[in-house]
Amino acid sequence: MKNKFKIEEYKELSSIKRIRKTELYGIEKNIQSKIKERKRMQEDLEEINFREDKNRNILQETSKSHPFLYLLFTLMFIASLGYVTYTTIFGNNQINQTELIIESILMLLLSISIIIEYRKKRNGKVFGWGTTIFLTFLLCFSLLTKLDILKLPTNSVMKDFTNVSIEKALTWADANNITVEQVYDDSDTIEEYHIIKQNVYPNVIASSIKNVEFTVSSGPDYNKETAIPDMTGWNLDEAVKLIEENFLNNVTIDFEKNEENPKDVIIEQSRKGNMKRNDELHLKVSFGKEEVNQDITMEDLKNLSEFKATLWLKRNNINFEINREFSKKVKKGAVITQDPKKGTKINHDTKIKLTISRGKKIKVPDLQKMNQKDITKWIIQNRLKIEFTDRYDAKIKKGKVIEVSHKKNEEIEEGTIIKIVISKGTLKFPKFDSLDTFRTWASRYNIAFTEEYEQNKDIKQGDIIRFSVKEGDTINPEENIVVTISSGNTIMIPNFIGKKKTDIEKSCKNLSLNCTFYYAGNSDKDRDIALSQNKKAGSEVVKDTYVNIGLSSGKRTANPNVNNSTNKPSQGGNGNTSTPTPSPKPVCNTKTFYIQPTWIAINDPNATCNNIKSNNPGYSFACDFKSSDSGRKGQVLNANQLNGTTINSCTTVTLSIKNN
Repeated sequence: MKNKFKIEEYKELSSIKRIRKTELYGIEKNIQSKIKERKRMQEDLEEINFREDKNRNILQETSKSHPFLYLLFTLMFIASLGYVTYTTIFGNNQINQTELIIESILMLLLSISIIIEYRKKRNGKVFGWGTTIFLTFLLCFSLLTKLDILKLPTNSVMKDFTNVSIEKALTWADANNITVEQVYDDSDTIEEYHIIKQNVYPNVIASSIKNVEFTVSSGPDYNKETAIPDMTGWNLDEAVKLIEENFLNNVTIDFEKNEENPKDVIIEQSRKGNMKRNDELHLKVSFGKEEVNQDITMEDLKNLSEFKATLWLKRNNINFEINREFSKKVKKGAVITQDPKKGTKINHDTKIKLTISRGKKIKVPDLQKMNQKDITKWIIQNRLKIEFTDRYDAKIKKGKVIEVSHKKNEEIEEGTIIKIVISKGTLKFPKFDSLDTFRTWASRYNIAFTEEYEQNKDIKQGDIIRFSVKEGDTINPEENIVVTISSGNTIMIPNFIGKKKTDIEKSCKNLSLNCTFYYAGNSDKDRDIALSQNKKAGSEVVKDTYVNIGLSSGKRTANPNVNNSTNKPSQGGNGNTSTPTPSPKPVCNTKTFYIQPTWIAINDPNATCNNIKSNNPGYSFACDFKSSDSGRKGQVLNANQLNGTTINSCTTVTLSIKNN
């Protein structure tokens, strides 16, 4: 038992020994690991200290440049942010706004990236990569857009509509909410219904345009005068070319046998020299010694003008008759059908039947319910003539039709003139940059106004000082507007003749003139109306100049006791008469002439003539009543040529007044 115990004790001690050896080995390994870890930590600490020292040195080296760099960074950020703000909010007046916005955002991001990378002092490679990527993308974007490879949405701009159909221009304007005014004018070079000119230049941003005026061609002016040479002896083809080039539309050509002149030579001409294009012109052309009488092949005359079709027949000595019919397809004055047909053998004994188009038989729609665009489209489709005018009307919305010359369901022919009056809406007093612009506007819309002069050293002579109404004020078209005009440092004498004494006194006070009055006797004017003045209108004087003004004592009354006969009895009984006194040399007065809107009597040409004469006593006017396709009845057609000119009391001024 004892031995057994010792053996077990030995085993136990051996086991404990192994355990202790193992533990000791583990402790030894752990100590070595701790030593290595400590060594590694010490190396890391040394690396950290090295980097801190390095960064400290860099900061010390660059500390002097920091304020300047931060100022540059601040300016760069503010500039890029401002660029983004401008292109986003105010860039709507730029065609390529979308491109500018994207470009400005990229610049802002690049600026922010540079600032962040610098402040964090990151690895130089990262900073370089980030900056390079942003800059490369920005440059590529700019290059692609400039080369038009990358197409971005752009703002709509005014196009060049010269020689383009008015219908297309109206469609564009309607899409951009722009009000269109159409003015029709004659043109020899621009096709009918195509635009001659526009008052807004191309490439202006559409959003900045409120109104645009298109001058549209109404075709050649057949009332225009042209000089026609003596064409006798000319070949017919040369004469036809001249007829077409000068747009002569009332020419008759006949042929006859003539032994002295070869075929197709003009032997007679009804008129030459200056003539209107629609005046009648008759040419007689030679057949030669013998009339043409051989068989020929019938040509295709369909769609040719009546002039060209009949000329071919006359030239070949072919008899013909003409019928006229309405046609939806063939324009007015062109051949619809012919009998016999093209290719048939014909001669002098054949009688050709031509059917000439009267154009469409057109039924007028309710034009007052249509807009300007649809009316124009209908006019073009039916080959009609159009005359747009406009006027202010508080009751009818702007752009709507006020009046039309033809009623609904009325039947008309191609070429009929349709007159349309478009509403300009409520009259709000616009802004005027010059006196001439105001006068033109007032004359066009029949606005009554009075001009007064006032001395003003700060405002140029002849420029506007003020109006009696403010810009944007709603006014009545019949309301009289007073425009005060600067007479500059010197005072310009107004034309007082025809004005009331009270108005003259007010003007004299404003102009610092000493105006005195006297009664010049009875006249055809009411009492206190100025008949004369001793200072010529338009002359320049200094402050406090005296102006003597003669007033009417009232209208003349007939005196039955006064013998007004030119055959007065001789004085005394001896029959002797006194020696006649020679007539004094007339004094010629001058003044600057402007036609006032209140003088124009719409639809009454005679009243317009009388109004101008009565408001300009002492001056001579001759009224020439004319027909015209433009303007309104009673308007002065040559107003633009007369306004602002100096007229003379010793000469006669001719007024061209529309009477149709």
